[in-house]
Amino acid sequence: MKTEMISALMELFAMAYHSREKTAGVFEDLAAGALIYPDEWELIRDFIYKAALKKDPSLEGYIDQAVRKIVNGTILPYPLSMTLFTERALNTASIFGVGQYVMIGSGYNTFAYRQGYWSSAMEIFELSKKDFTDDKIARLISAGIRIPENVHYVDYDGSDFSEILTQNAAFSRNKATYYCVRGKNDSLNPEKFSAIMASLEKIASPGSGVTFCYDNTFGIYDFRRIQRLMEKYGFLIYEHVGAFEMDAVFFSRYNGANPLNEIHAPENIGYCLAVKK
Repeated sequence: MKTEMISALMELFAMAYHSREKTAGVFEDLAAGALIYPDEWELIRDFIYKAALKKDPSLEGYIDQAVRKIVNGTILPYPLSMTLFTERALNTASIFGVGQYVMIGSGYNTFAYRQGYWSSAMEIFELSKKDFTDDKIARLISAGIRIPENVHYVDYDGSDFSEILTQNAAFSRNKATYYCVRGKNDSLNPEKFSAIMASLEKIASPGSGVTFCYDNTFGIYDFRRIQRLMEKYGFLIYEHVGAFEMDAVFFSRYNGANPLNEIHAPENIGYCLAVKK
């Protein structure tokens, strides 16, 4: 299994592990746990447990506490923060009639398989590498999870996706669409992210939105550069939040109930929602 798939599987495990929280859980993703094979679950849990013991030997024998410490502190913050920010904005967009949702770099994301009534009228497109998609479908079948009729898979190799998406009979470039740059490498790499925005400029209709995150560490990005980049491709930033705002909105209740295992949005990561002019 490729390194990026292993990393994605670790994040899937973290989302599933958090869904088992009994105290003020932030997010429930039961589909995440279903996509992990039982033997994988044990292997990942044991791997994380051993990693926790290297950091803190006093956790020996306290498997759940040790795993939770690593999950909450290291693995979970990025995928959970991105999911919360993205799906809140998507829910709002659905109220205003957005009829399509495109996940760029969908990987093992489970939204389509736990979607609510408010998104059932949308056409959902998962853009991902073929090996990711094939493995995901195999896991869905193994778990007995039905693939909804409004879900469409599009092979995405990181190049310009405007043509392959518009060739899909279910996609309409005339509809307001909600896009999300899910892949961490896609959104945090300036060159790859610019290529994605160039594709969106070609196919996003006015009123369409895109959510993404960016890294402002070491001057890779800052808010003004993001603004200029959005303007270059015909988008305007509608919402922009950082770690402090994410913690206040999404994690304060959980952290108050779990002071020894707090979850914090990653520092130096900005979350944006931009809208096509």
